Amino acid sequence: MSIKAEAIWAPSPSTNRGQPTQLSSDPKGERIAYANNKSIFLRSIDHPSQSTQYTSHTTTATVARFSPSGYYVASGDISGTVRVWDCVGEGATKGEYPIISGRINDLAWDGDSQRIIAVGDGKEKFGHCITADSGNTVGEISGHSSQINSVSVRQQRPLRAATGSDDTSLVFYHGAPFKFNTSLRKHQRYVYGVAFSPDGGTLVSVGADKRIWLYDGKTGEAKGEIGGGGTYGECLRCVVGEGFKEVCYE
Repeated sequence: MSIKAEAIWAPSPSTNRGQPTQLSSDPKGERIAYANNKSIFLRSIDHPSQSTQYTSHTTTATVARFSPSGYYVASGDISGTVRVWDCVGEGATKGEYPIISGRINDLAWDGDSQRIIAVGDGKEKFGHCITADSGNTVGEISGHSSQINSVSVRQQRPLRAATGSDDTSLVFYHGAPFKFNTSLRKHQRYVYGVAFSPDGGTLVSVGADKRIWLYDGKTGEAKGEIGGGGTYGECLRCVVGEGFKEVCYE
């Protein structure tokens, strides 16, 4: 009996103990993007054997995010570099931008697919905001004293952004250009995840203290805590459903 290869499947996402595994879905909900070693994989949800591999990163890749338009992906690596590339054609790199002097932990697009905020574990700074087409600076990510684990950008106007850090704070920004507005310390331990609801009305943060906090998506004002007593374990990431009917965390 002979053995015949039926398909070659892409590897699963790389994982690191104590760190969230970053996943991103395209606007149509057809593909997911994730990092494995020095590559980014775009994988079909309905047909998992179908995938595309992007191999231009020269160091270990950490995160990839589809643009809201669905035409591009921005991906980061442990050297602090962000690459923007075409995800509907041949995967050509449109831009390569040094962001920080360390690992990129997360990044987010604005609703116009024009601006990107990338954050991570740098030395002189922990994040930066750039234009996707040229890498020009369009704001300042400040207010943290330790690495930033997560970033989210409100997709509606007025533009807002939020970051969560190991320093236990959530920083709220107004934009664009993005600038510091306020710092909130509702968590008692590391803030691992922040996310705006799809309608932009609510911001959610989760952390190592097992707590989930809600804020006004436009003003940043704290609205309350879900549960009131913590979850069953550390919260590493969060996703808010359409119409804020559900909050998923891991």
